[in-house]
Amino acid sequence: MNKFKLIIATATVLAAANVSKAQTTDALSRKNFKTWSVTLGGGMIVARADVKQYDWYPASTYNNERRYGFYGALTKSITPAFALQGQIMRGNASGTDRVTSQYFDADIWDFSLNAVINIRNLLSQGAVKQSKFSYFATVGGGICQFKTKLKYLDGALADETINSYGYGEFGGPNKRTMESFLNLGMGVKYNINKDFDLGADIFLRNLNSDKLDAVVNNNENDKYMMLALGLTYHVGKRNAKPYDRTEPTKVLYDQLLAMQSKLDSLTKDTDGDGVADLYDKDNNTPPNATVDTKGKVVDTDKDGVADEMDKDVFSNKNAKVTPTGEEMDDDQDGIPNSKDLEPNTPLGNMVNFQGKTIVNKDADEVKDDKFAFTNQPVIPDTKDPKVNMNTKAPAPTNRSTGSYSTSAVVNSVPVFFSLDNAAVSQKYIQNLAQIAMFMKANPNASIKLIGHTDAVASEDYNYKLGLKRAQIVKEFMVRHFDIKASRIIVDSKGEAELLSKTINQVNRRVEVQVVK
Repeated sequence: MNKFKLIIATATVLAAANVSKAQTTDALSRKNFKTWSVTLGGGMIVARADVKQYDWYPASTYNNERRYGFYGALTKSITPAFALQGQIMRGNASGTDRVTSQYFDADIWDFSLNAVINIRNLLSQGAVKQSKFSYFATVGGGICQFKTKLKYLDGALADETINSYGYGEFGGPNKRTMESFLNLGMGVKYNINKDFDLGADIFLRNLNSDKLDAVVNNNENDKYMMLALGLTYHVGKRNAKPYDRTEPTKVLYDQLLAMQSKLDSLTKDTDGDGVADLYDKDNNTPPNATVDTKGKVVDTDKDGVADEMDKDVFSNKNAKVTPTGEEMDDDQDGIPNSKDLEPNTPLGNMVNFQGKTIVNKDADEVKDDKFAFTNQPVIPDTKDPKVNMNTKAPAPTNRSTGSYSTSAVVNSVPVFFSLDNAAVSQKYIQNLAQIAMFMKANPNASIKLIGHTDAVASEDYNYKLGLKRAQIVKEFMVRHFDIKASRIIVDSKGEAELLSKTINQVNRRVEVQVVK
């Protein structure tokens, strides 16, 4: 049984894991998010070349090295932490060398393809606190096209072109110089709302040549950097969330918590009935109640009263019962309504097992002669030490009533029953009448009614059936012969003392013993 439970629990855990995996995959599916975005921005461009006053700080004397440009970008998110971006930039760059009294101006176009890494999503672990800021790193490459003129700062040769790239003779237009470059960048974005981000970025273009300033020394390739602000618009379904704002570890963390809650439910048992809440159809079972595999209270006879509160767990099918599970007996004749063929018997009448009147309460004799009481003497109990075997069986003092004056301990002729039945048959009423006459003649005597059954059903069922038969006989004695209930004890042997192994009819009986 324990092995079976372990298999069931394991299967449930695996099923929960598969469900969680499916839910996680669906939760992070790109189709549920905005994966495209468009960015427009602009900012300051600073060059680092041979013609330069300072390494990175822009000078403004004689020639302002602070130049400006703008850019546009189209980004496609592949995962919450990775995206591809195409970028185009247009701007100017300049540099000044006051020692040589030279400066250069460059007109630049560049195109690049970059990989964008969401650092926050990549490095986040566990339960991530929601934040409006995201951090990015960019790496890629592209093509730069530029036109550059190197000129003098002052004097007679001021503004005279010393050298150029991308221009023809005498400064005329010509095909732009084209060079490749490596792009490195980083940035931060602030989430304004579900559609827009405000970002700040730094882009560094490392050219594959030394021509940007029109001075070629071949010592170090030229570079230029852009410090920019940009506005990003996320394209997609109106209510969808941008893909790069989804923290994968938080999704996994939340779903692991949900899975843990499901696993806890495998063992949680709110009402303590032994059935886990996950499978329990009734979480309000009364304490100590017997339940089935679904957690519902057991009702053996299906009468609507749980066995724990049912005084009669073997009520007839479809019988109307009291709140305690006992069959209704509207005319109080001792026969339940489900078996009563005479449902309106006058109170006090003696009835048979079908509820039909045998003796009217106002009559002096039985309706049918075949039920007339006989004056058969009772048989002494030879096993009782109180019995004197030399004493003859007592004779009735009044043959018209069949009463006895002796106080000897006796055994009555048993009352027999039909299969799986506890109703008193008409043919045994005279036996009960003899017992009643004895008890009225001996007001201090008490009797013990012992119910017996055959061995057809289970031992527990037979014990209860034997007890029910004894109880029915007791109620019959009390109701119809006015014998006090306190003088009658009921007990059951069930199938423990079979009178015959081959004749079941004699095993279904109630024996009567005088106890004092």
